[in-house]
Parts: sequence; C-alpha cells; structure tokens
Amino acid sequence: MGRTTESLKVVLYQTSLEEGKEMIHPRLLGNTIDGSNSRENVARMLASGMIMNSEGWIEGPPDKIIQSPIPEASIQAKIKPTGSILHSNSAPGLTPWQSLIKYWTRKDITGEAHFQVPLSFPGIQAVPVTRKADCNYKGNFFYKDGEAKGYVSFETADLGQASLKTKEWELDQLEFMISANFLICLCYDAACSACPTPSSSGIDYHSKFKEWSIYTGKTCPGAARIRQMDYIRIEVANRLAEFFKQGGGKCVGT
Repeated sequence: MGRTTESLKVVLYQTSLEEGKEMIHPRLLGNTIDGSNSRENVARMLASGMIMNSEGWIEGPPDKIIQSPIPEASIQAKIKPTGSILHSNSAPGLTPWQSLIKYWTRKDITGEAHFQVPLSFPGIQAVPVTRKADCNYKGNFFYKDGEAKGYVSFETADLGQASLKTKEWELDQLEFMISANFLICLCYDAACSACPTPSSSGIDYHSKFKEWSIYTGKTCPGAARIRQMDYIRIEVANRLAEFFKQGGGKCVGT
C-alpha cells in the first residue's frame, strides 16, 4: 500500500533532520546539564518543534514552518540580528501568503520582510535572519559596535486595515512569533525586552520609532496588537530561562 501525502511529508522531514545535523546553529549543539537530553531537543520543545540552522533559516515540521526564499535571500547584505520588529499587512483585506511572496519578488518592490505570519500555522520565511530585509527603513541595516546589524521583520496577516484597532494576533500567530523570537534571541544574543532606542536590541513594533518607517502617522501593527507586545516579550523570556536552566548558559542579550 502506498504512503499517504502526510506520511510522505513526515518521512521527508525526518530525512532532512538526519541530513541537516551539521547545519544546526552552534548554540543548539551539545547536551543538557544532566546529560539526559540534547540542547537541540530542548529548543524544539520550546519552539513548536522548530530550530535555527547555521545559515539563519528556521527549520521544522512542514505544518509549522515553510521556507519560501525570494531573490533577496541570497543577495542582500549580511547582518547580525539585533532584534525583531513586528508589522501587520494592513491591506484592504486578508492577504494570502502566496500573494505576498509573489509581490515581494517583483523587481520594482523593495519592502520585503523576513517572515509572513498567516492567521494560522505554518509561518513563512522568505529571507534568512542573517541577511537584511527592507521593510524597517533605517532599522534594516546599520553599524553598531563595529558590526553590521539589522532587525528581523515579521509581517503578519490581518483582516484588513480597518480591523487593526481591535483585531488581535491569533493564537497561532503569537505562538509562531514567540517561538521564532526565542530562537533569534538564543542564537544571536538579541534582547527580548522593549527597544528604548531605534538601534537597541529587543522586540518591538513597527510604528514605535520614525526611524523604522518611511510613512508618517503609521500605527502598524495596530492598537490591539501593540497591547500584546508585553505578552510576547514575557513568553520569549520565560522560554529562554527554561532553556538555560536545562541546557546551561545564560542570556547575554542587551
């Protein structure tokens, strides 16, 4: 009897795990303090089954993360992620992720993000977090402390611009962004607190600083979602604390 489509996906995913061991980010290698588990497994447990690879791509089950590289994924300048900026699509209505990826590939468009987060899993990654994306204005790329840095950008689906005053992020959206930011903070020493300045390490929202947007009067990602920011930061901090408790090390993000 032939395999079902879902069982084939599982086999392919498991095969890719075995073939990609050498690609796991170095921060996730080794064992826990008591030797009973691997640091990779602890990270997966805390990040919805996902991990960061050494090239800045998030790997995981196909029902959690899809990699959909756009041309900028291999040609943009390299950066050290200093944190994340969260956006909303703010289109006239719901934007299918496939349509947004197609839009980002147009030669006349330079406003791509690293991630698109649909209303439900899986999340979509278009650019590795170790390369610049172009929707954070001056936050895309800058030099600080002798390093080329930039913010990771998360575009998120909504029901249209008119919904943003009251439309919160869905549970799957929150879980994806918390998991992804946990991995970014863990692997690249980014802070999980709010950003006090437009070049500080941390997790924040697009309209907070004028240096992050070319538009004036922008409220992205919307009032209801801005109120959820502290929840995201606290959850990322809790997961980092649990990882270090089991796997050793400490949070060095500042």
